[in-house]
Amino acid sequence: MSVQSEKPSVKGYFRFVASLVGIRPGNTIGVPLLPAMTVGGGEAAVVSEESPFAASEYETAAELFGLEVVKVPGSRNYAAMVPLRAPKGKRMKSATSFAIHHRPPDLMKTFRWFGKAPVMVLIRSVTKDMEPHRSRLERARNGKPEAYSQYIDATLEWSDPSTRPPTRAREVVIWGPKGCIVPVGSEATGALGGILPKIDGDFNNVGPILHAVLRRKAVDLTPVVERPLVYAAADVDWKDSHYVLTVEAGTKHAYRFYKFIVTPENASLLMQLPVDVLLRLRRRQLSGVSKNGKVRARYIASVLVRVETTSFVGNEPDFSDIQTQLSRLGKVQLVKDADVRKAFESFVPGSLPSPQWLEHKIADAAGVLEKLTANVSHAVLGGDMCTGWVNGEETQHLIPGDGTPSLLLLGASGSGKSTLGSHYMLQQGLDCIYVQCTADEQSGPTFWAPEFGGSVKVLGADLIQDADNAVAERERLPEIESDAVHYARKLVKDYRRGHATLPLVIRPEIEGSTLYFRWVHSFLVEFTKLWKEVNRQTGINCTVMLDDLVGIPSSEADTYLDKVPAEVGNELRKFLRWYLDNCRKAGINTIMAAHAANELKEFPAGFMESFSLVIEVQRPDKATEMYKWAEIRDRIGTVLVKDLYINLPPGLEKILGRRDKSTAAMKL
Repeated sequence: MSVQSEKPSVKGYFRFVASLVGIRPGNTIGVPLLPAMTVGGGEAAVVSEESPFAASEYETAAELFGLEVVKVPGSRNYAAMVPLRAPKGKRMKSATSFAIHHRPPDLMKTFRWFGKAPVMVLIRSVTKDMEPHRSRLERARNGKPEAYSQYIDATLEWSDPSTRPPTRAREVVIWGPKGCIVPVGSEATGALGGILPKIDGDFNNVGPILHAVLRRKAVDLTPVVERPLVYAAADVDWKDSHYVLTVEAGTKHAYRFYKFIVTPENASLLMQLPVDVLLRLRRRQLSGVSKNGKVRARYIASVLVRVETTSFVGNEPDFSDIQTQLSRLGKVQLVKDADVRKAFESFVPGSLPSPQWLEHKIADAAGVLEKLTANVSHAVLGGDMCTGWVNGEETQHLIPGDGTPSLLLLGASGSGKSTLGSHYMLQQGLDCIYVQCTADEQSGPTFWAPEFGGSVKVLGADLIQDADNAVAERERLPEIESDAVHYARKLVKDYRRGHATLPLVIRPEIEGSTLYFRWVHSFLVEFTKLWKEVNRQTGINCTVMLDDLVGIPSSEADTYLDKVPAEVGNELRKFLRWYLDNCRKAGINTIMAAHAANELKEFPAGFMESFSLVIEVQRPDKATEMYKWAEIRDRIGTVLVKDLYINLPPGLEKILGRRDKSTAAMKL
């Protein structure tokens, strides 16, 4: 496929662009620093050049953002951002690259300084609509036991505290001269909060990013295959000192810009306001060196603050409250007339640097920049992430929904993965089954399942005690299989009759039973077949969690039972591999938990890659600390979220966590 521009009315533009900078296949220039995302084999749809309407629509969108989006020749769908208003002959030299941060970045180390060339830092204020999540939980409590209603209350209080004004989460977008972005250790960067910057990007990501910035929404990186600028554009009504945007039908949002001088005293206070802050940063090197031998430099900034209101008095927006709050922080100047348009373009990632409005030296630059980015969220906003508060501080919590059919939790003993898995499972409702691979009497599900109206199925030693030799063990297998099938059929039959059979916990009375795992295997096979019919008739989904996969018999021969345990274990592992790929067709979501990835080496090839998401609980930095953070990866190992806060609030821990059977108290 020949490389083509998003602009359909300009023939040969790409060859011209490529010739200016000597691009060859495989090279990139000024690209948005996002994970490469190939759509349809990299073949992006191109609007026909024969459509005058399409050309006009594109030109209008390009004029709005002040950008051209160029596909760069190469094996991937690279893109370059070219400012329209760059000086003649310097357009490609003005091409920029950028990265998105969802974790506080060290701005003193995140980019290279190129002489007097400024770097733009946009600290966005974004929120997530919690109403769909809240409504789903409210519906889930109808007709359920009081204990489950208390669980819903604790979840709602944490996830969406309506009694407290929400503090907006933050996201940082940085752009500047090509090649200015510098990976810093494990700092979470990139479109999904965990990718270190790469020298390649995706034409299809441009639209969603510009769309989110224009509307002050969380980034949804659903690829836009054709004409991203047209996708991102909106009707803007320009006024003397503000502009008005119709975001949803009948809902108008008005925006103003203020020039601002940031100081060590007002930086933190500024970040407490629901505003977007744009920094135009440059560094001026001074002569000599400091006492510690470092190069002396002065950091200079121009700061623009964008404010939003949905309050109108007649046709005029009311900015009085936010303007009063800003004026208390120091010197501010309202942007008016033609400068409103310039300020708007300055906020567009990939644009030219903004004018040097109220340019000033930043005293204690490192301290000020740290304060400005301190509230950047620790996980990506959007998708199935919801905002939560812990001890009055905002954090993020993952809620796997229907779009996450399978989830693998990895973490050491005591890291909280079982409690976390229980919470994810219950977020989908009470139609769930928790299968333990160990005889743990103090696990949380043993307690909350009966409290929520369900039951605990303990397979007694009289049924699953292994025989003394392989022959006797094989003779027991049909009996075990029959018992499991019978139980699965009765369970689903009672469920259809409206009896309270779920949630269900299945666990062995004794450890190390080979027969127990044959029972589990036979039960899952039969239950999956039966639930598929339930799902077909009712549309109801069920979630099944298998905890502590390490308990499944290994492939090694047993001294007394010979190859029987290995055969049972291998057959169960093969079934679980198939189960991951096919359970969704039966209306079943799956969660599995293990201590570490190396425990899964006996599973068939591709087992880990079959999970939609892998969440690995990170070890605490100090022995005295609790497990609080986890890393989220996709099926191919790409880090989606580097730091997800997983420490559930005490209210949820008390309900879902481990308990001492004698005191019913949770063990932290």
